[in-house]
Amino acid sequence: MNNVAILYHLLEASAWLVGAHLLYAVCLKKSASLAFRRVYLLLSPFLAATLPFVKLPSSISPAHLPILNIEVIDVLAYESMVKDQTWGPLSIMISLYGMIFMLMAIFLVYRLGKIMQLKQQFKLMEASNGIKLYHTEGKIPTSSFFRSIFWDNRALLSEEEKAFIKAHELAHIQKGHSWDRILLECSKLLFWFHPSSYLLGKELVNVHEFQADSAATQSGTKTSYIQLLAKMAILRGPSLTYSFQGMATPLRIQALKRKATHLPSKVLLLLTIMGTCSGLYIQHSSEAFPSSTAPVLATEMAEPLNLRDIRKEIGYPRAARETGVEGLIVCRVLVDTKGKVINHEVIKAEDDLLRRAVENQLYKLTFKPAQKDGKDIAMWVNIPFNFRLIP
Repeated sequence: MNNVAILYHLLEASAWLVGAHLLYAVCLKKSASLAFRRVYLLLSPFLAATLPFVKLPSSISPAHLPILNIEVIDVLAYESMVKDQTWGPLSIMISLYGMIFMLMAIFLVYRLGKIMQLKQQFKLMEASNGIKLYHTEGKIPTSSFFRSIFWDNRALLSEEEKAFIKAHELAHIQKGHSWDRILLECSKLLFWFHPSSYLLGKELVNVHEFQADSAATQSGTKTSYIQLLAKMAILRGPSLTYSFQGMATPLRIQALKRKATHLPSKVLLLLTIMGTCSGLYIQHSSEAFPSSTAPVLATEMAEPLNLRDIRKEIGYPRAARETGVEGLIVCRVLVDTKGKVINHEVIKAEDDLLRRAVENQLYKLTFKPAQKDGKDIAMWVNIPFNFRLIP
């Protein structure tokens, strides 16, 4: 996948993530179905990253579309810019994306390492059913991570309050919330630039807390539990852990007090499917082909609008120029009904370096769409680039 294709994919994935966020905010946020909300929030970023690859079946094969052959385009060494085209603005953007991705991944590993250090720092007091209890001696508030509970044994709590907090942390462990948290952090690596990634992540953590609160109040009164939440609100546990205190306390109190909307899970699933299908239709609409199974004959061929500019953008790669490499690169691009390049294939490539230089710029091409009987249609366009060095 070249840099332009990566950029288009990130843009489409970002649009899907915005759609997922809007659907959640409008239809799902106040639902009482916490399990459905949890799954939806957890999968949304990964589906957003995957759905741009989904292509709906067309009523006509691209093989039946007309083909326009453009005359050979000479790319001459003396016409090229002196700069190395490998490091254009687009390459810098993609490299920056990758660098921040790697830095955040390293930081995530660092945060996980800090939690592992807590197990070495604090004394193991109890281990039953695979769950380990560590006493923190007041150094950090009570919190949990996977199957470990870090218990603040110096907190001044009644037996009822201790039972509430223990039930809350056990609920996080039994429901596997820490696994969700790791997947959430991985999705943030992919969409570190996108506000919806952080907002949906925050909603997922809130849903985790709502689930744990609901489980903890099964054996006690909500009034006492709410009072305990208010009492412990100012404290916060280590990063990535689940702590009874300090995690969206006002929202948790509101959730315990209000009567949630009981919309059936089947209805929520239907709304999600309808939203996804609508997004796929919109994504596919710009790639629509004529509704026919016979070969399409265009009454007016597509016309390139910025081919001269793209030739300059391609330039003559410095490495090829310095090593005396020449060659012919022939690409076939699929132009949709809006004049946008949506796919391509390389028909002939006499040099791999020259091929990459061409492919990195193909999706910047724009066309006046081809027409059949006054209606815009998709079309293949063959474009040959002949790289020649001038003595």
